[in-house]
Amino acid sequence: MDLDAGARSRAGRTVLLWWYAAYLAAAVAVVLWYLTGLSAAASDRPCGSGDFWCGGGNGSLVVLLVVVGVPVLAGCLAVSWVLLRVALPRVPSAALAGSLAAVAGPVLLVLLGYGLLHVF
Repeated sequence: MDLDAGARSRAGRTVLLWWYAAYLAAAVAVVLWYLTGLSAAASDRPCGSGDFWCGGGNGSLVVLLVVVGVPVLAGCLAVSWVLLRVALPRVPSAALAGSLAAVAGPVLLVLLGYGLLHVF
């Protein structure tokens, strides 16, 4: 099916946003897993003083996801949005362009962050 530029852009954005909905659902699943006691704190294993998972449900994972995760996810979405704009004219399928942008955005942001950490 041959789509005009506007329809291709909408289709690519839709696929991209569904990928990010899946990323967000995975983050919510991790938080729920942590808060329901399925972590190491609920097991019979002893916890060390520096063990992140043995926080006893104090919400440290939730705080970490909100303070670090939300800005990182927003940055990934912004990078993916730019990549989608670049990929749409070059990739024959809008769904493939959206998927590539959704996967490449976080990878590119991690590589950029890793490079910046080693520069400074």
